[in-house]
Amino acid sequence: MDWPDIVWSLHAKAPTGSNPYGIKLIPSAGNDNLSVPERLPTGNGVWAYSTGLSFVKTVDPAVLFASVGYTHYA
Repeated sequence: MDWPDIVWSLHAKAPTGSNPYGIKLIPSAGNDNLSVPERLPTGNGVWAYSTGLSFVKTVDPAVLFASVGYTHYA
């Protein structure tokens, strides 16, 4: 009764779409400090793996919760 409920989560994300790496930058006309991409990326280009723990405890009349998570990009 004294321990909170614990929820474990796992998540994987695939590199879908076109990645932002290697896109040519074009200098903006009239502004020396601005470059715009030749085309817009539609993805992030890397795999991502995530895991996390959520802790939930009911203390009448409130519900207390906390979460901790980690994401690794490969």
